[in-house]
Amino acid sequence: MATYLDARNIYYKKLYRTIEGRVEKYQPMPPNGRGTESFVVAGIPFTMRSQAFGFSKTAIDGSPIRAGLYVKTSYQFDEHNLDDNNILILKTE
Repeated sequence: MATYLDARNIYYKKLYRTIEGRVEKYQPMPPNGRGTESFVVAGIPFTMRSQAFGFSKTAIDGSPIRAGLYVKTSYQFDEHNLDDNNILILKTE
């Protein structure tokens, strides 16, 4: 499991990408709190789980993310695992 130190190292070694755009294909976490929340920004998919690495607030936890919201995000990029895009920084309009 990744830690704060892992996130800090990713940031300082510049092992991340920054994108911006509107939140599309937003699927909130089920009301029972089990499962994931997902969305796409500028063609990049993100999946959120409570207490996951990086920014992990879901709608149940009070996340500002919603369909159509304009965001700028810096995320961990791993060319070997394109489905594991961990958000390090999230800015909203």
